[in-house]
Amino acid sequence: MVQKILLILLISYSCYSISWCADSLKVTGDLEGFVMDANGLPVTNASVVLEELKSGTLTDRFGGYVFSGIPTGIYTMTLAHYYYYDTKIDSIAIIPDVKMQKNIFLNYSGGKDLALPSAPRKITDTLPNTMAEGKAEKAGTIMGKVHDIFGNPVRFADIIVIETKQQTQTNFLGEYLMTDVNPGIYTVLFSKAGYEKRRFLGVQVRENETTVKKVTLPILYE
Repeated sequence: MVQKILLILLISYSCYSISWCADSLKVTGDLEGFVMDANGLPVTNASVVLEELKSGTLTDRFGGYVFSGIPTGIYTMTLAHYYYYDTKIDSIAIIPDVKMQKNIFLNYSGGKDLALPSAPRKITDTLPNTMAEGKAEKAGTIMGKVHDIFGNPVRFADIIVIETKQQTQTNFLGEYLMTDVNPGIYTVLFSKAGYEKRRFLGVQVRENETTVKKVTLPILYE
């Protein structure tokens, strides 16, 4: 009788040990990022779905999304929003115990009643070129990054070309992009509440070229 009890206890312990080992071998990672439009502004309430897991979420008011505890592997992400074209991104790798960052830009469609592409457009993390077809091919681009004195990105800073009144804002990474700027020499103003303004004279834009301007905005202390 004692031997039977010991045997049952041994089997139970073995099963528990096997179960614990199996659980400990499960490896997961995390995925997060921001969904933005072509100007770097947040897209709220966009649907973000990992196809293989049939798991989805909606972006918050900052355009952010988070997936936690994803089994390691390669996934396909699809994004949808009423006012933007559906987008598909392949080969998103989830690595054990690593928080992956994936920022995504969506192109404005004006509403799903418009004709959509036959298949979702694949994109990368790079800033999109929003120059529309039919505009002057000789126009140039101004782009760059705005940060504070500590190297932190300054989000939603205003960038204005004084002579043409063209303007844009930085995105969540402090990056900005201004297209369709005619060749010439300009004054560019960088500003944001709580920071010192910066005005740059003699910013030159050349035909079909990109002018890169990185700017530091010091914090205002009262």
